[in-house]
Amino acid sequence: MALGLELPVVLDERLAWSEAHEMVFDPTLDNGSMLGTPSIEPPPVVHGGGLAGPLLLVRVAPFHSRLLPDRGIRTSWVLEAGYRFQDRSNFHRVTDDGRRGGGPGADALHLRSAWSTHRRSNHPYLDLSFDRAFSVPVPLRDADGTILTAGAPVHPANRLDARVGTEFFPVQRHDLALAVDLSARAGYRSWQDIPSGLYLPDVLATSRSVLVTQGDALSLTGGLGLLVSSPDRIDVRLHGEVGAETPYQVEHPYDIYTAPGSVVWRAGLTVRAWLNDDLLGLSARSADA
Repeated sequence: MALGLELPVVLDERLAWSEAHEMVFDPTLDNGSMLGTPSIEPPPVVHGGGLAGPLLLVRVAPFHSRLLPDRGIRTSWVLEAGYRFQDRSNFHRVTDDGRRGGGPGADALHLRSAWSTHRRSNHPYLDLSFDRAFSVPVPLRDADGTILTAGAPVHPANRLDARVGTEFFPVQRHDLALAVDLSARAGYRSWQDIPSGLYLPDVLATSRSVLVTQGDALSLTGGLGLLVSSPDRIDVRLHGEVGAETPYQVEHPYDIYTAPGSVVWRAGLTVRAWLNDDLLGLSARSADA
């Protein structure tokens, strides 16, 4: 069993539009519309980044190739449970100077199960994870930055992901391991309650004071990662992935959907520190995934 602390760093979380138009009220729809409206030049870009909420983890291995090496077991199974703490500096929150943090910001329950086969130079794996997000208070602002609602309960999406891949180990010594991770991920993102005007380049002023609901979506991505790990305590992972997402309604007040096959990508840096204490029976090495 191992107890760990994960510190995720969002290098760049970004929303961009290749073409953007102003939203005006259409009396025939009794709602906002972007059809035939003036374009916004240049199209706006929303971006943020930084340290996301810390994640406290407990990891156990029902069976593992390192636990019983004399029996010739080459397959490992790891179970993981964790709790991500709330982070007020997040992507949904805009500071007075117009900056955003990284990550969803809300508390979340994290569950994961992973299987891998240990070969001489690579480790094929299957990884299933579920993140159940709660809520985080976020001030809602108008287009000029004035606070309209002080602490709206933003509810980020829940996520269910299945990832398959393999890790190659060009360097594997007793004191240091370097791995290259190639993977593919299929994911489901649930609906979420978010500030209006975040995922659209322009909205009506009436919707900025309330939370809006964004529809759910499926995604398929390919990923590349670089892992540097110490056998005793620390894992550092630099990772990125790019892929496509199914169409979804961007904000429920408006009949606007994303295009089929919209490109999604993300990049990040994750640092994990594992507690190794013989008195507690915890070992960072006994539960490597």
